[in-house]
Amino acid sequence: MMHERSANHLSNCFVEDQLAFKQCSEATSKLMTTTIQGPDGALFYFPDGTPESEMNAALAKVYPSTVSGDWMYAPIAAVAPIPFAWLIVYALIGLWHWVGRGFKT
Repeated sequence: MMHERSANHLSNCFVEDQLAFKQCSEATSKLMTTTIQGPDGALFYFPDGTPESEMNAALAKVYPSTVSGDWMYAPIAAVAPIPFAWLIVYALIGLWHWVGRGFKT
């Protein structure tokens, strides 16, 4: 079972049988000769003449960037846990003193 897609989509073989997957991969690679290997080892086939910007856009859909444009929230995410840590430390010190006094208030 082979799924052929147009130039602006990624082409993959969706089969469970290893032999059928190999045959599908070979047939797809003959149809589409530009092959790109993703960071996880997945192979993506594009027709000859596909612009690089179009291939980058298609791969960006599969491998989205992690933190683009969210730098203004990074300091908040880094500093927000600090007050909670101080509350936990304060509670532990209070518990330590309470146990040390023999559970007396």
